Amino acid sequence: MSEEKSLKSWVILSRAFHAVEKKTAEDIRQYGVSPTEFGVLELLYHKGKQPIQKIAQSILLTSGSMTYVIQKLEKEGYIRKSVCENDKRVTYIKLSTKGLLLIGEAFPKHAKAVNKIFENLTETEQVELQNLLKKVGKS
Repeated sequence: MSEEKSLKSWVILSRAFHAVEKKTAEDIRQYGVSPTEFGVLELLYHKGKQPIQKIAQSILLTSGSMTYVIQKLEKEGYIRKSVCENDKRVTYIKLSTKGLLLIGEAFPKHAKAVNKIFENLTETEQVELQNLLKKVGKS
């Protein structure tokens, strides 16, 4: 492949990512949390109680950023922390009742908003897009 085509692909991918990110961030803000906070809540909603380190790895955050996000979510009452009984160095995070109510209401609406972004692609095109992006990501 030529460098010109590669650069054009990168520009198109970058612009598409920023457009999708902007639309999803706008949707998330209506729930009173940031996209990163929403990501933590969504992970806990689908995976249950998780160690902080695993959350950071899953949503690609540094430990410093993760600490800030966790403190903010805890202050708002959306999560609870607990120390692992077997290894005091490990802290688990789980949704509080307030957090579960928020994400339980918000996530289905958010999923519909994301679906609307991709509705102009057929299911086959979406699978093809996913496969192509995975291929690029592994290179």
